[in-house]
Amino acid sequence: MSRTYRDPYTGSQSEGITFTEPSMTLQSAAPECDIYNILNQFNTTGIVTHVASGTPQYTDVSEVPDYHAAMEIIMTAEEQFSALPSNVRREFDNDPGKMLEFIQNPDNYERGVELGLFVQNNSLDTDTGSGSGIHNLDPGRSDDLVPPSPAAE
Repeated sequence: MSRTYRDPYTGSQSEGITFTEPSMTLQSAAPECDIYNILNQFNTTGIVTHVASGTPQYTDVSEVPDYHAAMEIIMTAEEQFSALPSNVRREFDNDPGKMLEFIQNPDNYERGVELGLFVQNNSLDTDTGSGSGIHNLDPGRSDDLVPPSPAAE
């Protein structure tokens, strides 16, 4: 199908574009996408069926940072992860999320010390004299884990 069009500036006639290949548009969906059919169905049933049907969730998100702040946190974490030695990154399949899970598990403390993620705090040895330095590992206590120094890399 081809039509002739007139150029508004020059007055000349042109043929326009002729499409010879079949349309890739799904024509069988035309009636359900027609706004008049959607409105007639709504007027009849009172239900709108073409919108996403998800379950609403009401959540307290007052503690969640805004998008920009969350992206800054993620970028900082990725930069810090990228600064680690390649053998440490390889240990976690180059995935910062896997490393985060690893360091949050107290059972991984000794392996974390081997990788240089934790520095064994020997000041705890004076409490019991055990010499292990990990006898009082509590995730809520910041004195149990000491971040590695730059020289540890």
